[in-house]
Amino acid sequence: MKTPFRFASFLIFCGLAFPYPASASAPPNSSVLPPIVETMEPIFPPDLERDGIATGNVKFVIKVDKTGKLEDLLVTEYTRRQFADEATRAIRKWTFGPTWVGSEPVGWVRELDLYFRAEGTVIRLVNTEPLAVDKQALQGYDETIEYRACSLRDLDRIPIPRHVVAPAGPLRPGSGPVKVEFYIDEEGRVRIPVVREPADAAFANAAVEAVSQWQFEPPTCKGKPVLVHAIQIFTIAPEDPSKK
Repeated sequence: MKTPFRFASFLIFCGLAFPYPASASAPPNSSVLPPIVETMEPIFPPDLERDGIATGNVKFVIKVDKTGKLEDLLVTEYTRRQFADEATRAIRKWTFGPTWVGSEPVGWVRELDLYFRAEGTVIRLVNTEPLAVDKQALQGYDETIEYRACSLRDLDRIPIPRHVVAPAGPLRPGSGPVKVEFYIDEEGRVRIPVVREPADAAFANAAVEAVSQWQFEPPTCKGKPVLVHAIQIFTIAPEDPSKK
């Protein structure tokens, strides 16, 4: 008997959005909710439905440039690989818009949770309060996690850099600190670096641009390559008056 495809009901929890001028990710002083112009519903994986799986979850981070083009999509957690594959397929067909700082369009980085349900009504929560969800909508939700980004303390050892560059540009002495958050994927590539807190814009942009060029040995946990979340803090030492 052939199992028909069924569209997945899904809830989208939208995390904080971080606009970035040019190629960086330095936010203004207030949070902004950038536009998702059009979405496409994912299909509930039919093989999971046949196996009696009724719910699932995928977490991911997306980066959109100032023209509204999806620049990067990184899955950071899922309950079943099939949900991640289907979510990725669908999201790559979404359309986005830029956000604005003054009269200038800028790109943005956004964290999203996507919950699959085999039955029910599609609910999209496009706010910054992911906990304000009707808990009845998630009754019976399968919380088994098959894949999740690691923290540095989970690794066999601290990731070894292959290539590191320093922030460049006309930066002011004494600027900082700038905290850049990023992921290192299973191949050692830096993914979606972003500055989440207010900082000197020029320094933040330079720091993000530098980190985006870093490369590492693939991080491992129990001998297997993993995705890891990392943080790098940059400061610029103040000028020494005695050397003037």
